[in-house]
Amino acid sequence: MLHIDRYAYRNRLYGVHPADKVCLAGTALFVSLAGAPPLTPLLVLVVMAGATVGWAGIPWRYYLRLVAVGLGFLVLGLPAVALQAGPAGDGLLWGVRVGTFFLGLDRAGVERALHLLVKCLGAVSGLYFLALTTPVTELLRVLRRVGFPGLLLELMDLVYRYLFVLLETAGSIYVAQAARDGYASWGRAFRSLGLLVSVLFVRAHHRALALFTALSARGYNGSLEVVGPEYLSSWKNRLAVGCLTVGLLVSWVLTGGGAHVRGHP
Repeated sequence: MLHIDRYAYRNRLYGVHPADKVCLAGTALFVSLAGAPPLTPLLVLVVMAGATVGWAGIPWRYYLRLVAVGLGFLVLGLPAVALQAGPAGDGLLWGVRVGTFFLGLDRAGVERALHLLVKCLGAVSGLYFLALTTPVTELLRVLRRVGFPGLLLELMDLVYRYLFVLLETAGSIYVAQAARDGYASWGRAFRSLGLLVSVLFVRAHHRALALFTALSARGYNGSLEVVGPEYLSSWKNRLAVGCLTVGLLVSWVLTGGGAHVRGHP
């Protein structure tokens, strides 16, 4: 089982109704992305990190590793936003001449890239909170209740569940290859990796056929009915989630996020 899925089932907020957590995470996404100044996404990042680590009890070392992974992907895409190209190099903080053009960094590009970085980090912190505190099956139940298409939700559920089958199969093949020195050199490693991918595809196809046969034998009629846990309503949890949600919205308004959106129809 993936660590992120294990924590989703073993955290202090597991008993909180998933709709409340979806509301809080959705508010964090909205506040971070809806035309907010840089201060607001930073506040969202601090609040959601505190809720994930302090309230839900997720280990901070694991949480920082997840943030580092997301930060790595974001940093790789920042040069495309920050770099500027033009016929003149005036106003560039750093630049190089490429033919008849100058390629470099100016103050506006750097500020735009940093603003995008903090906005994405704020949004990612909301997604991490939701992923680390709420199982995927409970998220699908919430989406089903708000009217998402049933076929799309069932495909999402099957794909999610089948990830574990693929990981288990790939792990077994890798162990068998490593036991035979399949990764002793770069050449053998590439050859073993190619064989792993090809065998994994064939086995995944066979497992998918077996799964459909098993579902058909049990009366599958195009709809997967899953029984989930019943959540008891707790006014303390709802009050805490409500206070965090309102606090994020108030901070968005006070820092000028609402005015920014109104100024850009």
